Amino acid sequence: MDAAEPAGVRTRLTDEAFEILLDRPRRKNALTNEMIRGLPELFDAASSDPGVRVVVLRGAGGAFCSGADFTEGVDAALAGRPTIQSRDVERLVGSIARCAKPVVAVLDGPVAGLGVALALASHVVIAAESASFMIAFSRLGLMPEGNASLLLAASTGRMRALRMTLLAEPLSAYEAERAGLVTYVVAKTHLDETLERVLSTLRASSADGLRASIEAVDLVTLAPWRAAADHEARTIPQLVNSPAFRSRLHGVLGASRGDRDE
Repeated sequence: MDAAEPAGVRTRLTDEAFEILLDRPRRKNALTNEMIRGLPELFDAASSDPGVRVVVLRGAGGAFCSGADFTEGVDAALAGRPTIQSRDVERLVGSIARCAKPVVAVLDGPVAGLGVALALASHVVIAAESASFMIAFSRLGLMPEGNASLLLAASTGRMRALRMTLLAEPLSAYEAERAGLVTYVVAKTHLDETLERVLSTLRASSADGLRASIEAVDLVTLAPWRAAADHEARTIPQLVNSPAFRSRLHGVLGASRGDRDE
């Protein structure tokens, strides 16, 4: 595997399973710009590596991923010049969805913002009972990124997708399962056991058959991918440059700093 690990990410290859661990537990594994730009190289490398049969994506410290780290590049964002672009985010999520090997996401704790897109782009999603989903971009005056809107609608339907994105209502793990966002919900103590069962099934299956099956499902459910990505690329910069976003970001940052001071 030639791809380098970005800071905040650890990888290992065990029995043809390539594990990608998001390792920023103090920030609930929020993604830095370096992670957003570097993770696609890992998924692309796994796609082409004959020694990899399946990819496992998980987070450290009792959380999966709380989204992009909004504290990074704050001054640039407030000036309307974000240091990460929507195309970078879409490339990350797309590298998971288009991975030639099945991607198994293992969820524990918060799954928020861009973290939801990472989970839904995966092909099998195993969630602990403690997992919860939240999409709250609208509270900042933004829209979901990383084609999360498309992935949500494809997974759970238009009305549930609108409910989550417009009202920012959290979903418990079992609610997410009923909504079609996860494959299995298990007790936290059974996460690894369930993962091993899934990996055994995937290892025993035909790699060509698995890839063709994923492509067939995505052909039906994710056909508007490029149109959705183009819409994000046009719209998100407009929202980031709006006074409403800057005002709301100031408020969130003030609350975040207050929490750290307590």
